[in-house]
Amino acid sequence: MPRDYRLINYLGQWQVCSKARRRVDGEVRGVWIYGEERLPFCDVGREGDVVVLPRLGSRNFFGDHFNHAIDELGPRDTKATKIGGMNHAGAAQAAFDYLLLLTPPDRQLTLRSSGHVMRREMGKAVYDDVIDRWVAPNQEKRYG
Repeated sequence: MPRDYRLINYLGQWQVCSKARRRVDGEVRGVWIYGEERLPFCDVGREGDVVVLPRLGSRNFFGDHFNHAIDELGPRDTKATKIGGMNHAGAAQAAFDYLLLLTPPDRQLTLRSSGHVMRREMGKAVYDDVIDRWVAPNQEKRYG
């Protein structure tokens, strides 16, 4: 990455920051800016300062920071819990397939693309009495 750019993680979302000259507090100075709004957040040369960054708006009306999200709904839950998200559709499908094998059959997984439901299935894990936990149905059992 060039010297004039930095990569930061804010609320689980990666942002590329760049240097710019902006008027801050009545004077023009070099600052680091980020986001679509190009908000200044730190003076150049003072990168070690702790700065609370302003919250960026979410990408969709569900409040997700990713284009694709995986939600889990239990038998007694009234609201789904977000358990994952990503921007690549192929990676989202692969993660959904993997999580499906580890989820108990009384729980429902949903793969969404924003508001569109791509897949909705019940978990496929099986309960193993010997190790007293749920395991993937194709998992090789090793005891001892």
